[in-house]
Amino acid sequence: MPGYEPVDLSAVCNAGADALGGEPGDVPLGRVDLRGLPFLIGRETPSPERCFLLPGVATPVVIGRLAPRVIVAHRLLEPGAPAGHATGQAVAEYVFHLAGGEAVTALIRERFEIQVVPPGWGRLPFIAVTDANDRNLPRFAGNWSEAGERLAEHAMGWPAGYFLWCWENPHPDRAVERIEFIPRGPRFIVAGITTSDVDEHPFVRTPARPVRLVAKDGRGGVFDVNVDRGVATYPQPLPGEDDRAGWGAAEATSAYA
Repeated sequence: MPGYEPVDLSAVCNAGADALGGEPGDVPLGRVDLRGLPFLIGRETPSPERCFLLPGVATPVVIGRLAPRVIVAHRLLEPGAPAGHATGQAVAEYVFHLAGGEAVTALIRERFEIQVVPPGWGRLPFIAVTDANDRNLPRFAGNWSEAGERLAEHAMGWPAGYFLWCWENPHPDRAVERIEFIPRGPRFIVAGITTSDVDEHPFVRTPARPVRLVAKDGRGGVFDVNVDRGVATYPQPLPGEDDRAGWGAAEATSAYA
């Protein structure tokens, strides 16, 4: 994606998928898109061997580019305490060394900037986001036992392997020379880093906005909307030119989402 460039971490990767413990499942590896952003997890050719950085001591990673924002895909490997009692506990310090000699330190805390995968129900991190997009539930099928859930149409994206955290450079006109990953608590991995030089936050932070859709060929029917870095509901038919949706409007030529 223009404006977003992954960092190659393969030279510093010192852990494989077995570091995740148990059965790691189908975690994203290689050159992948996470929430519409490009990342390089391990080598170009996906491999579960030596695909993560697991810092045991302070470990530098060279960046060497302008980066108003840096997005880190990382994951806590073990909770600091049972039942979520370690919320806010320090996991690491990420020290961003800028051109000119200044260093900016970001404290990485459990359930704020990082979390275990999968998290307990209701224990998603406050500041990071999942690596998977939200999704629409099947539109015309589903179990009757899920009727209440299906009224929402929408399901939250659950992490496939990592959480994504965005750091904003307080001096966007100065290059980030390197990042130093310093462990301060429970074990964690860094899976990927992507830098951004565009004037936007990488994750959706605005409320929903209604949009009217009109078929160019004048025909009605069922519309579908796909977006790469946002969230869209199922389009619902509008009765004629009325902005209010209603029953029996399936043959309308416009819809709203």
